[in-house]
Amino acid sequence: MMDSLPIIARLMILISATLTAGGGLAAVIFGLPALKRVQRFGALLGIVSCVFYFSSQAALLTGRWDGVFVPGIAHLLWQLGGGATLLFVVFAFLLFLFHHENRLLLLGKSCLLLIGIAWLSHLTLLQKPVLFLHLLLALIWAGVILPFLKPMQSATLAQMAHRFGRVAVLILPVLFVAGGTLVWIRTDGDLQALWGNWGLAMTGKLAFVMLAGAIGLRNKLKIVPEISDAYDAPVKAFRSAMVVDALIFLTILGFSAWLSNNTPV
Repeated sequence: MMDSLPIIARLMILISATLTAGGGLAAVIFGLPALKRVQRFGALLGIVSCVFYFSSQAALLTGRWDGVFVPGIAHLLWQLGGGATLLFVVFAFLLFLFHHENRLLLLGKSCLLLIGIAWLSHLTLLQKPVLFLHLLLALIWAGVILPFLKPMQSATLAQMAHRFGRVAVLILPVLFVAGGTLVWIRTDGDLQALWGNWGLAMTGKLAFVMLAGAIGLRNKLKIVPEISDAYDAPVKAFRSAMVVDALIFLTILGFSAWLSNNTPV
């Protein structure tokens, strides 16, 4: 049970990043509405998640639920390098408590948060930019889901969906390349490692990513071209697809949290 604490903490951080940085990137790139309350909730959840992550590391190190209060443990974890990075992530989450209309600032704090999360990983300095790129592209995709569920005129919805569809065609191939590079890095090029539990989890994650891509392709080719003020059915179908996408991405984040906390064997 205690081994699962860091996984839960990582999942909470990724969900918080989706609500904050993902929503911010969606607003900047696609002009979708910035959900202020959602971003503030995500920021608060992110701060709590960071505290929980630090506490979970202490619990794992000491074998005690209250390990963070054991004398010297918190200082030791800080000295190991994770403390300063975690504090940076907390600072980035804090920035999302303050809303503003400047898109450049919104883009900047979104990227700052993703840089901090990438630096929390156990990858080397030269490998972390690949993880940052992977996170950036994944959250650009996931960040549109909640804004698309917000009520808006059919013409506006169709315009935004068309814009996202054009960008998604470019995002998906690069996302796969970045993800494949990360798998190669984590396994040191030894594909035998993919036959274990880690490989099965990676296969599961890939299957859900492909499912999300298939739903996106259906939206782009069939549903979005039919959206208009004259018919409600395409709009309802599109919003239903977004709900399914939300559940799929939540599952993908769960796989990602588990994969990042385990080593290929």
